[in-house]
Amino acid sequence: MRLENGQASLGSAHRIGLQRAADVAGPGGRRTAPLPPIGLLVAATALREHEGLRRGAPPRLQLTDAAITPSGKDAGSRDEATERTLAFEPEAVLLASEPIELPERGGSRQPADGPAPWLDRMVDAGHRLGKGPSGAPFRILWIDETQDAARVLLEEGAADLVVRGEADEFMPSLVEAAIAGRTDWSGQRGVSWHDGTAVRHERMGATTLKLATPAWDLIDLSRYSGTNEASWLSGTRLETWGHQLLRHLPTRVQEGVQERLRVPRSSGSREATIFTSRTCPPDCPTCHGSFGSHGRERSVAEIVQEVRELVQKHRVRHIAIGDPAFDGQPARAEAIVNAIAKLRSAPGYGRLTVSFPRGLRGDGLTPGLIDALLRAGATTLPLRVTTASPRLQRLLKENIDLQKVDKALGHMADRGVRGHLMLRLGLPTETVGEAAHTIRWARASQAATADFESGRQVDLGPAWTRDQSGDIDDFPSLRRRALTSFYSSPARAGRLAKSVPASLAHAIQRRI
Repeated sequence: MRLENGQASLGSAHRIGLQRAADVAGPGGRRTAPLPPIGLLVAATALREHEGLRRGAPPRLQLTDAAITPSGKDAGSRDEATERTLAFEPEAVLLASEPIELPERGGSRQPADGPAPWLDRMVDAGHRLGKGPSGAPFRILWIDETQDAARVLLEEGAADLVVRGEADEFMPSLVEAAIAGRTDWSGQRGVSWHDGTAVRHERMGATTLKLATPAWDLIDLSRYSGTNEASWLSGTRLETWGHQLLRHLPTRVQEGVQERLRVPRSSGSREATIFTSRTCPPDCPTCHGSFGSHGRERSVAEIVQEVRELVQKHRVRHIAIGDPAFDGQPARAEAIVNAIAKLRSAPGYGRLTVSFPRGLRGDGLTPGLIDALLRAGATTLPLRVTTASPRLQRLLKENIDLQKVDKALGHMADRGVRGHLMLRLGLPTETVGEAAHTIRWARASQAATADFESGRQVDLGPAWTRDQSGDIDDFPSLRRRALTSFYSSPARAGRLAKSVPASLAHAIQRRI
């Protein structure tokens, strides 16, 4: 369907295309099964429910993912994705990059030597969408808040309109206006547009949106199962208890073991990532503030209903909760996991397991909440402590109570749950002494496993500039020393052994 004088033919449902432009690769360029485009799926639900887009029937939607193509080509094909979108003959296309829930993966902060790779992919996809054989749909490119990226997309002619940041609340009315032929976007918050003379950026506005459930029916979840992107967002790429020890082996050996341990896509065992709230993580290395300072939360009933749908309609057996601060409110977190634990006791839900790939804060984990997590199917609880340095904790605005974290780790060990520490070394302005303090604290903790990632890209806010750096200039060597120190602790082997039965059962269960 094409626009005629800004209007679609009467009596037919609107046709709207949704497309993810960016290919997805793991660290070092390694391919993984990507995280589903959850931001686009949430937007799809909002589009379906918007009265202005209904003409006796909900709008017809098609979602195409450049990372997952029907032909099954490795790494996806942007050409194929765009061809499928144009074949759908949409009146408008919503084109996005990485999932909007993951601002630290959006990568809007551009490198000094040129545009970021994701931006090049967006420009390429936008150009292709503008060259349809029978006319071009209205192209809405959805990115984060960065105005520089929006300017590039508009000046390159890759977009008719750029939407910046969280836009679920007004996206349906915006798409409706675009289909109706609107050309002057003055006063439309959260957008950038070209008025024929220059690029104009409208201001961002506060979002009070009630989060919608993703339209999971638009995708085949089995194509997203396996070594999921969520498993390496946390720095824990393997799901078995010994995955950190493998980091000492050559890269090819690590990748071979990882491939052997992944959940086979043909096994029928599927995983899905859900979000119970939306907020920015405190240590996001590409902070652009598009989610604001106040999180939005979904009700327990809505979360349980989504889990039911995923299990019943999509045969999902593993739920990864992708919130960056799930246990920020312990009472709410306990209510959610208790509801999932109750659901697991119902017929057909007994094999359901949960994980938290982006980590938990840790100092809010009470014995009751840990027990509830165990009943909900968790066998590993990663704690994102980042650093043990009081000064850096204050700069990060985390202020985690490390004594409470260690008590929680002890309770996990008693229950056979693997406590995993997610730490960073080489943070901006970090001294060697502060890094050593973090390593000593981790070694003395009751954690079973730990990993130390680079903190060089973490943003510490207005208290420092990129020109300020610490005195750590050899991160690989420091990381090796940290891992050696941690795993050489005499008590470590016992804590690992305690977690083996539960972790092994979990791995077997997910392969069945």
